[in-house]
Formats: sequence, C-alpha cells, structure tokens
Amino acid sequence: MEVRRIILFVVISFMILVVWTKLFPPPVREQQQNQAQLESIDDQVNAEQTDTQPEDSGTSSVELEKVAGQYVVLGTHDPNASTNLVVYLTNRGGSIDRVELTERNEDGSFRFGVLEHKYGYLGYLAPIESDDGVKVQAVAPGTPAALAGMQVGDIITKLGDASITDIESFQSALEDTVPESSINIEVTRTTGDESSQQTLTAELTGRPLEVIDPDPDDMKSRPSQNSMLFSIIQLGKEGYLPNRTELGSLPSMREGNWNVKEVDDQSVTFSFALPAAAHDDLVTDLEVLKTFTLPKTSVDGSDGRATTNYHLGVAVQINNISEEASQFLKYRLDGPNNLTTEGWWYSSTKTRDVYWSVEGKFDYRSAPEIHGDAADTSSPYFFSVLDKELEGIQRVRFMSVDSQYFASALIAGKPGEVGRFVEVSEAATIPAEQINTLAKGDVKTLNTTFFTESPLIEIKPREAERVEYTLFVGPKSQDVLEAYAIDRVLDYGWFGWIARPLSGLLRIFFGVVGNYGVAILFLTILVRVAMLPVSRKATKSAQMMQIISPELNKIAKQYKEDPKKRMAAQQALFRKYNYNPFGSCLLMFLQLPIFIGLYRSIQLDVDLRQRALLGSTKWCSNLSGPDMFMSWEGSWVPMSARGGFLGPYFNLLPIIVIVLFIVQQKLFTPPAQNPEQRMQQRIMKFMFIFMGFLFYRVPSGLCIYFIASSTWSIAERKLIPKPEPPKDFKSIGDGDGDGGDDLSSLTDAERRDRRLQMMQENQRKSKPQRRRM
Repeated sequence: MEVRRIILFVVISFMILVVWTKLFPPPVREQQQNQAQLESIDDQVNAEQTDTQPEDSGTSSVELEKVAGQYVVLGTHDPNASTNLVVYLTNRGGSIDRVELTERNEDGSFRFGVLEHKYGYLGYLAPIESDDGVKVQAVAPGTPAALAGMQVGDIITKLGDASITDIESFQSALEDTVPESSINIEVTRTTGDESSQQTLTAELTGRPLEVIDPDPDDMKSRPSQNSMLFSIIQLGKEGYLPNRTELGSLPSMREGNWNVKEVDDQSVTFSFALPAAAHDDLVTDLEVLKTFTLPKTSVDGSDGRATTNYHLGVAVQINNISEEASQFLKYRLDGPNNLTTEGWWYSSTKTRDVYWSVEGKFDYRSAPEIHGDAADTSSPYFFSVLDKELEGIQRVRFMSVDSQYFASALIAGKPGEVGRFVEVSEAATIPAEQINTLAKGDVKTLNTTFFTESPLIEIKPREAERVEYTLFVGPKSQDVLEAYAIDRVLDYGWFGWIARPLSGLLRIFFGVVGNYGVAILFLTILVRVAMLPVSRKATKSAQMMQIISPELNKIAKQYKEDPKKRMAAQQALFRKYNYNPFGSCLLMFLQLPIFIGLYRSIQLDVDLRQRALLGSTKWCSNLSGPDMFMSWEGSWVPMSARGGFLGPYFNLLPIIVIVLFIVQQKLFTPPAQNPEQRMQQRIMKFMFIFMGFLFYRVPSGLCIYFIASSTWSIAERKLIPKPEPPKDFKSIGDGDGDGGDDLSSLTDAERRDRRLQMMQENQRKSKPQRRRM
C-alpha cells in the first residue's frame, strides 16, 4: 500500500508541475502552432533561412566613399533636463545601439535603475580596445564621465588602482566600484599631433536601466543586429524575393556606415547616397535619409509624471536625385530589438514576444514560436502577421517587442498622431540573432524583432517618398501605454478580468500608505473580509470533520468489505449532521482566480519594480521579483546558477510560506485515525515541500499575500468557536451496543468532556505499538 501511495504522490507532483508551467502563460490564440517549436534545432538548418543577412549572388557595382564609424548621443543625464531617454546611435546602419531610461525620482535617483549588478555608473562610453587601453567613442552629457571632463577619443589607461589594457579589465574595474563614490581616471588625450596624460576625477552614481541593451549583465552576450535598420529589397517593377534583407548588388545599408548629415542635442539625420550606377539594366540615383528626433518632456500624467515622453520620432525619406528617370522600389524597415532581459532567470513565462495590430486585429507571437518558425526548414524563416483572409496591401497600426516590464513599439504616424496606419506589403516576426548557434536553454532569452516591407512605390524625378513613425521605448504602465494607444501590449492573460482590478486596488492602497508591501497586506485583508462568510463555513466544516472523524473511522471498519454500504453510511452521517465534505474546499477554489490574478498583476506591474518591503534594505527590494535574501551564485548549492531551478539567490519568504502551509494543514486536518490516514498526511507534507520548490522564485509580493492570508486563516481557526456536536450525536461507545459507556444520563457539558476523552483515547489506541525487546 505504501508503495502505491508513493507512486501516486510522484504522479500527482508531476501533474502539478505540468499544470504550473501551462497555467500562467497568456492564452493560446486561434492560430496553428508550429510543430517545429517543440523540436530541437537541426544543426543543418538551410543557410538561406538561418542567415540574418541573405544577399543576392551579385556584387555591388556602386562605389562609395569610406565613412568613419561614429556615435551620436541624443538626450542628457542632467537631473533638471526635460528628457526621459538617452539614446546612443551609431552611423553603422544609421541605427540605434542602446537606450537608457533617465527619468528621476524626487530624491534625484533614477526611477528605473538596475535590479542587480549595482556597481558605480560612469556612463556608457562605447569603448573599443586600443594599443594603450580602451578608447572612448561616446560620452552622454550629464554623466559622471562628462562632468569629469572626459571626451570622445580619450584612451583610458587606468581606473582607480586598476590598469586598463582591454575591455575585460575595464569592465572588471568598474564592477569593483560602488555608487556615490569618487574615482580617479587616467586618460591619454590627443590634440592634433600631441598627446598628453590627464587625471580626471568622477563622482559615480547609481546605474540607469538600459531598455535596449545589446550586452546585458545577467546573461552571456550574443551577437545581434542593431535596431531600426533600413534596406532596399527591390529595384524596378519586378524581381522581388520574399526572404531578402537587402540587394546584394548594392552597398549594404545595414552594415555600411552612413553619413551624419545633421546633428544637435535633440535630433540626428543620417544619409546614405546611392549615386547613378547600373543595377540589372536599371539606374540608381537615390539618397536615403533617416532622422531620429527626441522630444521635450511635457508633464501630462495625473501623478505629475510625463506619460507621453517615452519615444523618438523616426522619419525615413527616399529622394530620387535623378532629373529624368522615375524609380520603382520596395524597402524594408526592421524594428527595435535587444530589449532588456532582466528577470529572465525567475520569470519563466515571460519572453521577448512580439505584438501587433494589423487591419484592426490585435495578436501576438511568443519568442519560442518565433524560434520555431525560423527553425522549421519547411516554411519561411519569418512568420507573416498579415491577415491571411485578405489579399494585397494591408494597414499596420503598430508592432511591438516586449519584455516583463518594458516594451518598444514602432507606431505609425508622427508623435502625437493616434490612430494612423502605414501600408505594407509584408509584416513579420523574426529572430534578431543566429538561431543555429543557440544552446537549448537560450531559447527563452531569444532576441526577437519584426520587419515591415513597403508596397512597390514610384518616386518621380526630383521627388521624395517619406514615412514617419513614433518609436516608443518605455515602461509597460497602463496610463503610459494608453497615451500611445498600445495598452493591449500589457497582457494579463486569461485572468485579466481579475488582475486589472487588483492592480487598481493596490495603487489605491499605495496612495494611502505609501508602501506596496503594506498595500498588499491591506488587499489581503480586503479579500479575506469579503470571503469571511465562506471562510467561516469552511473553518466550521473542518472542525465538524474532526468531531465526526471517529464515527467515519468506525463506519470504514464496519463496512470494510462493502464499499457501497460504506459510502451510503457515510452519506447518511453527513446528511444527519448537515456536513458538506466539500465545504472546506470552497474557499480554496474561490481564492484560486485571485491568486492567479494577483500573480499576473504583481509579475507584470512595473510600479512594483524596485519597490522595497522595508525601506532601503537590499533584502526584498523588488516586490515583483524574488526577495533575494542572500546570494549563493557560484557556490556548492546545486541548481543555483542563473537559469537553474533554484536560481542564484536564497529566498526567505517562500520558506515562511511553506512553514505556514504546514501549520495550517496540521490545524485543519482531523487527527489520523489509522495508519492509512497518517500516510496521507505525511504525503501532504511532502506535497507542501514540493510546492515550496514551485513557489521558490515567485514574486516576493505574492509571498507576502500568502503569508498574510495564511496568518489570517490560522487566527480565524483559533478565534472561531468550535461547533458543538448535536445533542443526539453518538460517537464511538455512545450506547451503541458495542460495550461502550452510556452517556444519555449525563449533562451536555459532561457529554462533551466525555466525548473528547474518548476521542483522545481512540487516537492513542490507533497508534502502532512498539515491540518490546
């Protein structure tokens, strides 16, 4: 019997694990799932499909002047500035390299700082290795580096006491620093033909979050493309290929360096000229302009924050320089990628997914699905998001890549123009990195993006084709997303109907108490008070079960060989004393939607990110993630690596939750009357321990809810008076002809005391006797 129960326990545990992994992802859409996403990557993937830069067989016949590489920075770190973003662009591909969120709190700290790796911030310098150290390619205004006097072209040779010889030594020296500290930096500066050694002193600060981040701290960097790449994919009225990223017979607009035509502190225009040259009997005489504009901040939120200042204006203009010939062409524009992966090691259900709105229909595709599309050699490398029921040109309102707390969306129209559309001949999701070199465990962190292709357009001589977009880069906050009309990107899944109201209640309580941990406690109290009638009934039902448990045990023994009579006798007993065997389960079923809704709300609510339970303590400083009581990364503890089952931190709150669950089980479960019941109770304890592993990396805010709810249940159990047995209740030995005591002549109080004494005696008798030696 014990072996069968152990097998049953293992089976149930496995089923719980499967249900857990399937329960919380957003609902599956009504579209065919690609079978390839369930299979491993074939090492021999077709080269045309795995290459993110497929080209024509021809070679470029257009010669361009060589342009040196250059970085451009838009925005500033000045706390008094009116910008929320600092954008680092490069003329390679005329593209975006990375984006920092620089919005400030009232105390001057970054509203969106890093969650881990909180070493000192000098500023992103786009360093490259040189003979003597690392060379600075970018210095954003207002950063500690800029305030210390660092300039583009400086070569850093020493940082603090560490000599700098390469990128690795520079990064290692930075990671040894702490915020709010001073550090000396030795640089070599060249002016004309002369070089000089200078020592700069920088006041380091905390690190801002890089929403677009090609080399994140918490995972190994993998080569990927930049954001917002442009290319021409067809010249002339014919010759279109569906899997082409650019024409190989033209100079690469994706890998080549563009000219910086105009630049100031708020905007930059890159240009790429294709002078007159033969291309398959056609003539190119084109100039492509790509302009990025950073707007000024305007405070328009109810909380005094700007809700519409997380964007760049993006304009693409194609000029036909020819005096005589019209140009027919199609172009491709890639979206943003390299979105921050923070939280990937504990948020197992959130990947970098792509959302879109095409012809008024909203949908999304997850990163594993995008990976499956690219790995399937029987289908195109990409997944088309166009409406398959329509033909021809379609209208796209926006496409977006999102992570747990942040998103980046390419929205049709100028900034401030809501509801605009852009006409496309194709729009699709695609990996932004090579998938044939990915390890199996890297699929959950797959770098994804999307692209759109224009219809075939005609540009007459000396005329231009211009299209404008708004590039949103910011938090997935409800009011912010609504301001850009992309609020459906904040997807709570099946339980959004309960998750959204719970988020609203949390914000109301936070507005009163100023602490989200306390707000969760208030929410727990509100939920438990609302369910008080049900919980009281469940508690009394559990207490009644303890009273009639000896009688049930007697029935089980009496009808041991006749299950039908045993069931009938049990049901008769339940009816006689008005006991509902499922009464204690109702509370659990009612709380399940609340639990899942709160889980989704806390997991995705950016307002809980970086919200601490206890002031400025490091422990439990992010209620939307694990409490991270102590780091054990790199220790002897198994499964403690990033991506491992336990993760790199010891979390305290889940342990407290499981202890309270076990205490509840001990209080709510009737005493075991036989060895079978004792075995069942032992199995339940193991089940709770197993649940502890499942809960180990859940948000600490959810653990606070469980701790408060369990404490409430225990207090309720202790404070609610036990129900008195009915006057006609007969337990074992109540004058039933089995030789027991006749209690009919006793008072009610004496009868209760006598029954309690007999129950305790019966429990002692049911315990197995130890053998004497």
